[in-house]
Amino acid sequence: MAGRIYFCQHHTPDLIWRRNWLDHPNAVTGIVELTVASTDPEATRERFDRLGAIGGDFALTVADKAALAARFGELSQVGAERTERFAAVTLRSSDPQIVAARAASLGLPHDSTSQRTVVALPAFGALIEVVA
Repeated sequence: MAGRIYFCQHHTPDLIWRRNWLDHPNAVTGIVELTVASTDPEATRERFDRLGAIGGDFALTVADKAALAARFGELSQVGAERTERFAAVTLRSSDPQIVAARAASLGLPHDSTSQRTVVALPAFGALIEVVA
């Protein structure tokens, strides 16, 4: 299995989702997608589908090695020693270049355009993709 999934429900959202706590220097405003790597994407997708429907603006993508390489290039090899894993988390940001600058300052492998930054986190075997 790629990893563990936890569900929670906020019974007091007014105490959690406060505007003054939601702004961050990296300009990230939300989680867009989780990409799962699998050698058998269809079977993996079926297992995740048993958890129920995913709502809102969030997507779950299950991809094989070739699809990951097409999307993330050389960075897709980060964590490839695990045949099934959470390969990437995609975040929305008003300025992906903020994350690119931070990745560069930390010496992390990354690839960046004006609308997208992908940062490899080798210690975690995963990628963070930040999109405008």
